[in-house]
Amino acid sequence: MYKEFQIFCDFDGTITKEDTIGKFLKFFANDKWLDIEKLWKDGKIGSRECLKQQMELVRTLSKKELEDFFDSLEIDVTFLDFYNEIKKRNIKFTIVSDGFDIFIYNVLKKYNIEGIKVFANKLEKIDGKFIPIYDDKYKLCKRKSGVCKCNVVEVERLEKHDLIYIGDGLSDVCVSGKMNKIYAKNYLAIYLSRNNIPYIRFNSFNDIKI
Repeated sequence: MYKEFQIFCDFDGTITKEDTIGKFLKFFANDKWLDIEKLWKDGKIGSRECLKQQMELVRTLSKKELEDFFDSLEIDVTFLDFYNEIKKRNIKFTIVSDGFDIFIYNVLKKYNIEGIKVFANKLEKIDGKFIPIYDDKYKLCKRKSGVCKCNVVEVERLEKHDLIYIGDGLSDVCVSGKMNKIYAKNYLAIYLSRNNIPYIRFNSFNDIKI
């Protein structure tokens, strides 16, 4: 174990109060998105295909509707003090998400949060349709994810640093196996418990002691 460490953190349902993509689909797509979601959760398709199919169900939105949606997104308010503290201590903190960058950047802007490196899928609006754009360097991901979190950690990790991961969902399962310490809740905590993998349960960022 090293004295220095860095933190990788999921975004949806971890920093935010709820999954931003799920909320987006509830507002603006028909219920077929839930059938596609189940295929992903059952491991029958990867998130690349899942998000592509789900975004095809989203109706045409006005600029105001999109802006109002971004404004409705909320974070766990305890994250602000947590991030300000690790920023003061010069601890490297990276958001690694299989969600969409436009959602993340708008949330960070809303809360005046600066200085975080973000890895996420891109979402472009072309002729009124929302099109996920995936980075080719992740196309060999074994889970067929839009963002291969394992790859991000492999590239971004600092030498002689312990790795801390904070997450809550299915997309965090693989990468959590590469960590020295894991803070987990929801699906991720259930998975780790069932597989006898050590972790620390958290409900808010007040529970995370660095």
